[in-house]
Amino acid sequence: ALSFSFVQAASYSDVSSNHWAHDAINYLSQMGAVEGYTDGSFRPNQSITRAEFSKIIIELLGSSATQNTSEVNFMDVSSLHWANEYVKKASFYMNANRKNRFYPDADLLRQDAAMAIVNVAGKGNEKYDKKTLDQFTDKELISEDYEKYIALAVGYGLMNGNANGTFNPTGSMTRAEICQMIYNVYLKSQEPKKTVVSTSDDDFIPYSGNIDVTFFPIKKETQTVKQEEPGVIYVTPIHQTYS
Repeated sequence: ALSFSFVQAASYSDVSSNHWAHDAINYLSQMGAVEGYTDGSFRPNQSITRAEFSKIIIELLGSSATQNTSEVNFMDVSSLHWANEYVKKASFYMNANRKNRFYPDADLLRQDAAMAIVNVAGKGNEKYDKKTLDQFTDKELISEDYEKYIALAVGYGLMNGNANGTFNPTGSMTRAEICQMIYNVYLKSQEPKKTVVSTSDDDFIPYSGNIDVTFFPIKKETQTVKQEEPGVIYVTPIHQTYS
């Protein structure tokens, strides 16, 4: 799981207090996950490379990223590459090219970011609702390999589409967007517990609300819980607490 801790606010010359990603950029900067430039800027609209993103997620995963990388090697990432170890570990979460190349210096694409954040958050095996993609006018551009991850990332509120109604799966991610995406995972982890009380006589009753049971452990006693789609859970008609 991603590791977060309380931090003080940072300050950049090009990130005003009303910037849409201000809180996310400040938070991750003070955690040391991202850095600004020597001129005092952050350059929020600058694209981020696959190697840079690898470092961010592995730094945040910390000891959780303990995969055996002894047999992981990419033709385009030498042992002397500054991000060699980060790339090896990140490849377990990101889509690596089938030709044994990682393309560390290429821009991180939105579809790859979706795959990575879903896997990092531990949601890669969750069921998803393909209808989630219907909101995007360019849904036909989302390949089958990525639709699951994009649907989950959007469904869990980790990523959003663009203002023009597209998702732009092969578009580049910016530094600000990456910060906000990761910060969204933190915000999810901070949501207060929710309690569901049902008097239904049905074996299972649907409950739809501001709950994501996959992000919060369920305190199971005698009740039964199942989830068939993001945002909708089914519980037996017994008092149920989520934390």
